Formats: sequence, structure tokens, C-alpha cells
Amino acid sequence: MPLEDVKNSRGVTETRFTFPVPVTGTEAARDDPTPPESILPGICWRGHTSLLSGAPKAGKSTLIRDWIRRIGKAHFNENFHSHFVLPDRLVKAARILYFSEENPFAWNAFFSELQDDEVCRATFNSEREPQSDFDWFHLYDRRHTGIAPVRPDDRKYWVDSVIEIVKAQMIDMVVIDPITRFLALASENDNMEVLGAMMEMERIATEGNCGLLMLHHTGKAGGQARGASAFLQNVDVILTLRKARDGEEISEAANPDTVRVLEGTGRFDEIVSRMGLWYEDAQYHGTDHVGAVRPMNPQGDDADAILQWIKMNTPIPTTLEADQFTGFEKNQIMEGVDMKGSRFQRAMRTLVSKNAVRRDGNTRNTRYFLV
Repeated sequence: MPLEDVKNSRGVTETRFTFPVPVTGTEAARDDPTPPESILPGICWRGHTSLLSGAPKAGKSTLIRDWIRRIGKAHFNENFHSHFVLPDRLVKAARILYFSEENPFAWNAFFSELQDDEVCRATFNSEREPQSDFDWFHLYDRRHTGIAPVRPDDRKYWVDSVIEIVKAQMIDMVVIDPITRFLALASENDNMEVLGAMMEMERIATEGNCGLLMLHHTGKAGGQARGASAFLQNVDVILTLRKARDGEEISEAANPDTVRVLEGTGRFDEIVSRMGLWYEDAQYHGTDHVGAVRPMNPQGDDADAILQWIKMNTPIPTTLEADQFTGFEKNQIMEGVDMKGSRFQRAMRTLVSKNAVRRDGNTRNTRYFLV
């Protein structure tokens, strides 16, 4: 806490809270409005926190491992991107730090499967067998002892150590599964205690400049995160995973038992309020069309229009025009799609956050490229 001891006019020393210089609205208008980097589009952003809750055995860890598989695929694609759950989104290659309560055999089996499926194949050994590189993933699980704070007083030092690891290993996303095991709470129902602990955890994202994804439990019936409301108070993204209810169907899912519904809300426009997921061919598939209800998203329509224009006007690779291409200026795209002002800005931020479009430069020098 920024406290300092100062002497008042009477020469008496007082302790007071000190603030940094505030940012003016003029300065904010001049700063770069590009959204933070999306580690998992619609799920987790650099410098921000996400909370994913679900009933015990609802499939949270399975879903996270599916996302990790996609990050692994991105590491060894030419453009360091891979398809994400929804068809309009790409996930970037990233470095992961994972704190897990699971037994080692579950993780050993997972990475063994990735090896067998040649997900991260980088080289071949002397027998010409594929060798995978998983060094972008760092794991603490039950094979490690003493990795969680025991008392509330230990929490600050635990967070400091995590931040050191994040910086030393250049980590892009930290996953804590489940969050309650690493908070050293006396009671998860104490609002003030939970709020202080969650604010401490937030430092991992802000000071470590990484995405922080925390997993938590709901009650057995699903619904909101279990415990104090402060679990939801400070996070930037609130996600809930549950089984489908009566009337919620996904026609594409071959096995209804694998269907899950991911509900979301938060600070970012790309968060889908309700996403249908189903497991097939060793991976999750997704749709925003669950049952007979399809959420209206005019901003998504604007983003689709811009993306289609960029696709149609991007030069064909390996041509002379492509070699000389320096990207699209903002005015070019605005004129091409007949869209202006904040409406255009919001749609373009959506595309950048979904990793569908790359933004280079600032202000007048800004150029946009198809990923």
C-alpha cells in the first residue's frame, strides 16, 4: 500500500496515503484504444483476470486441457495461430504456468496423448520417431509439495513468487485450479477475506502482465460461484460451465451427454453470453446457437462485414502484390465497408481481440492485416 510518513505544519509526523498523478480524459483519448492481447479469445486477456466456475466433475479441467491442446498446436503452425472453439476465433501460441490439484498421472496421460497425436511435433529422434516440445508448459501438481500458501499471511509472498516465475519464464497465462486451494482462506464465505485474497491474486495478472484464469466450484446444481460474492467482484471475466438444461439442445452434437453450456459476462465485447460445447473426435466444438435461441449481436455483424472485406482485398500470398503489401489503413477499410466512428472502432477491436485481424502501429501509422 502506498503509504508515506510526512511532517505537517506543526512538525508532527503523520502517515498518509499517496496517489500517483491521475490520467486526464484528454490523455486517455490520445492513448492507444486497442484492447489487451487475447490469450484465449472470449476467455482470457493479458493483464486481466477470469473466473471459470462449474459444478464438481462438470468438465472444467477437461475443457481447459482442450484449450491447452489448441495452444500447443499454435506453437508449431507457421503463423503461430490455431483454431479455437468458435469458428471466427484463433488462439495464439502462448507459454502456460499451471497450478493443479490433480494427481500426476492425469497430466502424464494428457501429454503422452499429445505426443502420440503429434500435436507439438518439432523434431525427429535418431530412429525417426517424432519428438514433441512441450517446454512452453510449466506445471505444479500433486507431485510437488508445499506449493500453496498455508496461512493468509503467506499469500502475499506466494503471489510475489508466482510473479517472479511469470517474469523469468515469460509466461503468457497462469491457470490456478482450483482457486480456493491457493488462497489460504479461513472461510470462503467471508466476503472481506475473499475480497482481499482476490485483490492479491489480481497482482499476478497486472504485475506479471499475463492472463490469469482461475477455476472455482459452484454448488452441485450449478449456478453461481460457490462462497462469497467477492469471488465475482473484482474479476474481469465471469464464466460458468454447466450441463445442458431441458430445452437446450445442440443439433450438431452426436452424443447429448457430452454437451455443456458455457455462460459468460464481463468487460469485453467478445465474451459470448451463452455458448454450446460438445466433445467429439477428442476435442470440444462450439456454437453460439443453443436450442432455439440465438443471441442477437449487431456488433458481431459489423465485425463480420469488416473481416469479409479484409479477406477479399488481401493480396494472394507469394504474388508480387503480396510482397509489396503494407497493410490496410483505417480509412481504406471504413470507406470499403461504409462504416464510421465508434461503431467501426468497436467492431475492429472485436476482430483484434479474436485474433482474426492483426493491428500494427499507432495513430496515423496504424495498419491492419489478416491473420
